[in-house]
Amino acid sequence: MYKNQVTTWITDDVLESIYEDLRKKHYIKTGHRLYKNYSEYHIQEVSAKSIYWGHSGEPEIISSILARPCWPDGTFRILNRLWKPNMLTNPIFEINEGFVKLIEDQINWCELRKANGVFMSRQGDTAWREWAVIKLKEQSDLEFFLPDEKFLTCNNEESAECWQKIIYYGDIDQLTNWKNIPGVIKQGLVRLNMTDFKNLKDLVNTKASVKDIAADDISNILTYRSRWVEGMQKYYLNSDSKTHFMYGWYEDNVLISCMSWRCDLPSPWNDGWVVGNLKSRPGYTAVSYTHLTLPTNREV
Repeated sequence: MYKNQVTTWITDDVLESIYEDLRKKHYIKTGHRLYKNYSEYHIQEVSAKSIYWGHSGEPEIISSILARPCWPDGTFRILNRLWKPNMLTNPIFEINEGFVKLIEDQINWCELRKANGVFMSRQGDTAWREWAVIKLKEQSDLEFFLPDEKFLTCNNEESAECWQKIIYYGDIDQLTNWKNIPGVIKQGLVRLNMTDFKNLKDLVNTKASVKDIAADDISNILTYRSRWVEGMQKYYLNSDSKTHFMYGWYEDNVLISCMSWRCDLPSPWNDGWVVGNLKSRPGYTAVSYTHLTLPTNREV
């Protein structure tokens, strides 16, 4: 019927029958710690359902889209009630072609309904967020944001399980209207990762005034900044990397300056390292810590 594509629907008798058959088979596997989330009761509240059909034409990844009153208007949760019928692996830890197609299709469905933002979250585990965003960046043009806060994801504010860290896509300003538990305020020297991505973009975009520069030069500068941020996201904001490093200096959650370097040079220079970038926020004096000095208004 379908091959290597996603179908997302609200009402469709044929697709609904296929989905229900797969859900019932998944629900009876009581050894799964979250099997109750796939009961008929829980599925009734979803806004839409999705199936990714693999190259063989068989359903490979199942998911849904959800909206709740405790979230800001126009906010949807994608990859809701996610599972693979064959259960060989957890889909969230195997970001492949089908996984990306599923995300893109669900985001498109939400945007057609004037969504302000969409998010993904998992109960308990938060370490997967950075890894997942890096993998998604490698395979798509989607730009996700990792807030430091934990947000209310279900109606029971008394339950710790209802406060979760999220991966967010869309209008970041909407997050101010969402009940949350603030993250730890960052101070001093920090190795940067994907949770610092928004702050890094803000640092770059407020770096210097460009109003007196010719139009062509402005375009070049903005293009450079965009590509620089993409490079940092892909290579330097991975906290597990042993070859690319980026550190920053925070004052009350404001990223004042940053410095990155790499140490994967080819022989005969492989016993050294190269400083790739030095950046600092305008209006702040140079900050010195350990053996690094981050000068104001300098790009290397």
